[in-house]
Amino acid sequence: MLQYLSIRNVAVIESVEIEFEDGLNILTGETGAGKSIVIDSVNLALGERADKNMIRTGTDKAVVQGVFDLSKSPVSKALLKGYFDIDDNELVVIRELSANGRNVCKINGNVATLMQLKSITSSLVDIHGQHEHQSLLDEANHIKVVDGFSGEELASLKNLYRQKFHEYIKTKEEIESMQLNELERQRQIEMYQFQIREIDEAKLQTDEDNILKEQRQLLISSEDIKRCIDNAHFALSGSEEGASISMLVQVAYDNLAALAEIDKTHAPLASRLEELIIELDDISDEVRILERDFDFDLNDLEEIENRLMLLKRLSKKYGSDVNEIIVYRKEIGERLLLLDEHEIILDELERREKSLYDQCLNIAVQMSEIRKSASMQLRLRILEQLADLGMENSEFETQFVSSTDENGEYILGKKGIDNVRFLISTNLGEDVKPLRGVVSGGELSRIMLVLKSITAQIDDIDTLIFDEIDTGISGEMARVVGEKLAVIASGRQVICVTHSAQIAALSDNHLFISKKVEDNKTKTLITKLDIDQRYKEISRLVGGTTMSYLSDEHAKQIIHYSNEFKQKYRS
Repeated sequence: MLQYLSIRNVAVIESVEIEFEDGLNILTGETGAGKSIVIDSVNLALGERADKNMIRTGTDKAVVQGVFDLSKSPVSKALLKGYFDIDDNELVVIRELSANGRNVCKINGNVATLMQLKSITSSLVDIHGQHEHQSLLDEANHIKVVDGFSGEELASLKNLYRQKFHEYIKTKEEIESMQLNELERQRQIEMYQFQIREIDEAKLQTDEDNILKEQRQLLISSEDIKRCIDNAHFALSGSEEGASISMLVQVAYDNLAALAEIDKTHAPLASRLEELIIELDDISDEVRILERDFDFDLNDLEEIENRLMLLKRLSKKYGSDVNEIIVYRKEIGERLLLLDEHEIILDELERREKSLYDQCLNIAVQMSEIRKSASMQLRLRILEQLADLGMENSEFETQFVSSTDENGEYILGKKGIDNVRFLISTNLGEDVKPLRGVVSGGELSRIMLVLKSITAQIDDIDTLIFDEIDTGISGEMARVVGEKLAVIASGRQVICVTHSAQIAALSDNHLFISKKVEDNKTKTLITKLDIDQRYKEISRLVGGTTMSYLSDEHAKQIIHYSNEFKQKYRS
């Protein structure tokens, strides 16, 4: 619901603030005072494109701020949460238009795009009249009206259809992903077979590349290794010309052992040397084995280098190392298996697709029958109310169109097999045409009013704006239009710009738009009328520029009747 609208420097409006309420909000006023500018400003708050010519002469910036209550607008609230912070169900929109062309859009204090703004506000406000923010002129919305009028039976079938249709589409996508042409399939099979053969012939082992690199490093260092082993063996074992470490330690031990027999206090020292002799003998044996067993062949190094070159070549094709190549081999093996089983799997999916198509079609046909039955009832309701509005020669139809493929099979959509649009003729003898083909603005507004009065409890748009819906009507017909607006306003917010006393008299919140000239500039004022001011304004609307006792009395009668109607209808 639109709670508050602030307009600064838009056309003739210098600065106004408007507080809208629940129920029927009426805007009346002098010609040229700026009633249409208020509607233009609402459009700006909804994300419509702006024109810098809207900026008030002599100023460099125009600003429109709108505050919306989202407590009854779950769709917009959910969209807002997807983009911006929300607090207390409130949406605050600011549009700034600059003469230099730099325009700003803000949502709850955050800079936003017009696309974001329009997506959030699309289900908040519907404007009927001179502007294009009209959901019922969008033929995609016509099926929503019929569905809402079709009751719970259709709603239950739609839920079942959505589930089956989702499975159907998912299966179709799987089929499409598998439907490679045979040449491409064979190419992939041959490629995978070659890759598997090449990898398998290499007989890879886990971590083989790292192990080979370590072995290569050992072979490269083999001469150094041999030299170290020989020197160690020489030091430990000695030679004919020189004594070994073990022999020298043995001599030291013999002397210390003899010393210990003379003076037992030296026994621990001899014991430690004895342990060292044992350890040296052990080390000596191991070094002797190393010297005996150590052997290297430069041919082994060549084989390792060749093997590493092979692994490097494979890694450039199939993975950064041997382990990745092994994983890739497993993956392409599975892909090859899938390609080999392609026809079997595809046949199974196609059978499933056919079964799901038949299930969806069966449900869609039932849905279509319910819609067509409901559309007949809707037609009677619409023609009845159009007659009340002086359009008794009108004809209204709901056109159902289903699409088929080249084989004559129904093409399923998200909503079934039906494409729905409303057709109307407003004059006797004329063919019915799409709603956009209805030329008269007054007729279009009344048609929209009828549809809204019937579907008011169906859609979830919380605010309806009717801009000069009374065009071309007066007297009793204006009273009927006003009553329909009041009925709609009992369940949601309605804002109506009007010149009709009969419509204005039914207001729950009456706003008067006036203008004054100050410093050679026209300024617009907006005043919320109290009871006495309402009587005067209704009298002005009844009598035009000439106000008299008769117009005052007529105004009182109209207001009295209007109050009785609202009390009776809303009690």
